[in-house]
Amino acid sequence: MASWNACLWGGRYNCVIPAHDTELAERLVSCFAVDVLLPVQSDDATNAFIDRFQHLKHLRWSESIFRQRDCEFADIRHALRRISANQDKELERRVCLPTWDASDPLSGLFTIQFGAYPAPNSEIADYKGGIRGAFGTSDTGVPIDGEIPLALLDGISPLSLTGYDLPRSRSRRGRLGPGIVLGSATDFDALAMFWNLRAAGASLIFYDQTYGTRLKTFTNCLP
Repeated sequence: MASWNACLWGGRYNCVIPAHDTELAERLVSCFAVDVLLPVQSDDATNAFIDRFQHLKHLRWSESIFRQRDCEFADIRHALRRISANQDKELERRVCLPTWDASDPLSGLFTIQFGAYPAPNSEIADYKGGIRGAFGTSDTGVPIDGEIPLALLDGISPLSLTGYDLPRSRSRRGRLGPGIVLGSATDFDALAMFWNLRAAGASLIFYDQTYGTRLKTFTNCLP
């Protein structure tokens, strides 16, 4: 889900609907005024939930939103063209490509916090290569046993990039103000809540005290 949204223009504002919790799912559909429901991985439960909202179904040629290196929705290639047209050199400088080892216990959290592009193949375009080619961006590695580089705090990560030139009218005050979500990096419900709060416009960082030595400095620098 996070990898798909990292490719979509506006992907950071798409909510995740946990279909296994019907009551919560229905509230999220209403709260976010969802335009379309897409199964990340089709199964009987997910499809049955989507069938309850016939007006939100989207007919596609395949299970994925990618086909023949194209995308069924506006993707970040539109954002890249706008950045170039606007000659936004400051943003180009700040674009970053965080990377980490797949075996890192915080890999799932990093994918949700920063975003990660899916591996390119015959169906999915090389989005990461496109960023490198457009801006000359190099990877910023996150050591598997070390702290998150502070360069990522000021950088424009893949998920942040999806919001380029898409102004939001939501207020940053009150509940959507900067904050920290405390939870476990292996807790699906906590990560889903973290994602959805950020999709609603909140500026948040996730903190798992089990990995405090790796997350503390980065978290303390939250603007």
